[in-house]
Amino acid sequence: MSITVSSSPDIALTVTGDNAVSVAVTMGLPGATGATGAQGAPGATGATGATGATGATGATGPAGPKGDPGATGPAGSPPPFRGFRVYGTSTQTVATNAWTKAAAIFNTVDFNTDADWDTVNKRFVCVTPGYYTFQAGLVHGNLTDGSNLIVALYKNGSIVSLLGRGLAGGAGFGGFGGADTLLLAEDDYVEVYYYTTAAGALNSTQPGYCRFSGHFLG
Repeated sequence: MSITVSSSPDIALTVTGDNAVSVAVTMGLPGATGATGAQGAPGATGATGATGATGATGATGPAGPKGDPGATGPAGSPPPFRGFRVYGTSTQTVATNAWTKAAAIFNTVDFNTDADWDTVNKRFVCVTPGYYTFQAGLVHGNLTDGSNLIVALYKNGSIVSLLGRGLAGGAGFGGFGGADTLLLAEDDYVEVYYYTTAAGALNSTQPGYCRFSGHFLG
């Protein structure tokens, strides 16, 4: 026995004896492409990637504008005073028509800030090189009219400056002096010398008659 069932031209069912079934399918042509579906929702954000390598250092930029000047600083402190002053309170005999060092007459130290005045040799000894100003004045007693008087500074044993010179205008006391600035090196020494044509002595029985002082300028 054979039974054939056909539902369309493309599908046929055939039943034969002994319970065997045969199905024949004939495929039609592909249908047209369907329309594009709607866009899906955005996916979740992905994990952050690893940090990249540091880039090369960029070129130095141009200099910025000049800043305003700073405020003026406070004035500095003046350097400490460095100097000496000596004077006499007695007399000292001097040679006639010859140079005599004024030494014994300077028997009193008024001040000697840095021990530059040598009290034994009666001289200034330079410890700090630089410029120094010196002042000296001497008084001679028992002058005769017309006597010649000279006061000088000696540096390292040689005359370097005449501080005062003149002739006595009568008998009695007379004095001369002056000041000068010298450039000294370490261990240079300065002394006061006196020259007169009159016999007698330097007289400093009154305060300030005979004196010698100096101070450091820088």
